[in-house]
Parts: sequence; structure tokens; C-alpha cells
Amino acid sequence: MSIFKEGVTIIISSHGPGRNRSLRISPLGAKVVVAFLIFFCALVVYLILIYGRVYYLAIQSSQYRRMNEEMKISMAKLSKIRENLKVSESYRKKILNLLGVEKTPPPVSIEEALIEESKEEEALTVGVRRDVPSILPVRGFISRGFSLEHPGIDIAAPEGTPVLAPADGYVRDVGWDSIYGDYLVIEHGSYTTFFGHLYQNVVRIGEEVSIGKVIGYVGSTGVSSSPHLHYEVRLKGEPVDPRTYFLQ
Repeated sequence: MSIFKEGVTIIISSHGPGRNRSLRISPLGAKVVVAFLIFFCALVVYLILIYGRVYYLAIQSSQYRRMNEEMKISMAKLSKIRENLKVSESYRKKILNLLGVEKTPPPVSIEEALIEESKEEEALTVGVRRDVPSILPVRGFISRGFSLEHPGIDIAAPEGTPVLAPADGYVRDVGWDSIYGDYLVIEHGSYTTFFGHLYQNVVRIGEEVSIGKVIGYVGSTGVSSSPHLHYEVRLKGEPVDPRTYFLQ
């Protein structure tokens, strides 16, 4: 451009009488002015972009904060709903237990049960390995199965139903536990059986028992919502599912 070679002259003229004034800018000065104008425009554009970016991030941050608050409120409502569901489920189970719809089976005659168990004992002692807990220790139905959190099974039955020794062995321990109430433990060689929530046990520590012998009666002692037997089988100290040993 010619202004960068010859420079530029700016003439300032007044409307009234007077003398015109002129401002001479050398080629170097013109370059400096143009460079300054370009830098200023670029700075303005840069600041606008930065402000726009900051404004956009501020809007997003506000939206995220609002969404976070809404999520907190929703989580609090969800937690409340879960608590209400737990309470409702607890009441449902209690009502079903009281009505006899869940867990507790119809009452049975203890005398008749003893006669039936004696007959079953006679039939089972033939062809059964007597040191393996292979019979259902109480007449009832399994209301809760075996799991890592529950290393045994629960067998629902009316209070006073006889509990039988599932194999030959000797009584290793009897006592009271805050969770399982009245309990007893029988040793069967490599196997150990545990019986909890008993109404009463009828054996002593060290007493030898044979398969099918009455060792106690079903109760609801300890932490229990209805009469049932908590039954565990351990093989060399490790819990196993008792159902895998029951004869079909």
C-alpha cells in the first residue's frame, strides 16, 4: 500500500474562518497505527470470545447445580419410599404369620408326630450311613434356604413339634444365644449339626444320640417372628447346604 511507502497526511478543517491544520504521519507511523488498530480489534474479539465462554460455562454450572439439587431431592424421596416399602413388607410378613398364611403350617398332634417319627426312624436306619445327617430333623417345610448370608435352612413347624437327631453322634454343646435362643450342637464325626430357636432341648452335653432320636422341640426363642427350626450342617467346620444330604 502507498501509505506504508509515502505515509499519510490528515487535514483538519474548521467550519468557520480559520486556518486548516494538517497532521503528517510517516510511513513507519502509519504501520504502527495500523498494527495497533489490528491488535486492538483482535483483543476486542478475543475478550468477547472469552466472555462468551465464561458466560456459557456459568449457565452450564447453574444448570448442573439445579440438576444436582433435583437429584438430591429425588434420592431423598427414593430413600423414603424404600424405607416405607421395608416397613410395609415387615407388616405384611407379620400379618401373614399371624394369619398362618406364611411360615407356620397347620397344627399337628405331638403324639401322632412321635408315632410317625418312630416309624420313619425304623425305616431309615436300614441302608443309611448313620454318621451322615441325612434326614429332615423336623416335620415341616423349608421357609428359608441356604446362602452365604444364611449358612443353614429354616424349617417352619408348630411350636412343640419334635426335633430329631439327623444322624448318630454325641451332644457337644447346649445353651442360649441372643439370636438363636435355645440351641444345641451335635457332633457326627466329620459333620456337625446346629439347631436353633428351640422351645426346649431334652439332651445333655456329652450324651450319645442315635439317628431319629428326639433331641428337642421347635420353638421361637431368640430373634424369631414365628416358630421354626434353624438347622445347619457343617463338614469339617465349613457350612454346607443340608438339603444336599436329605434322602429322597
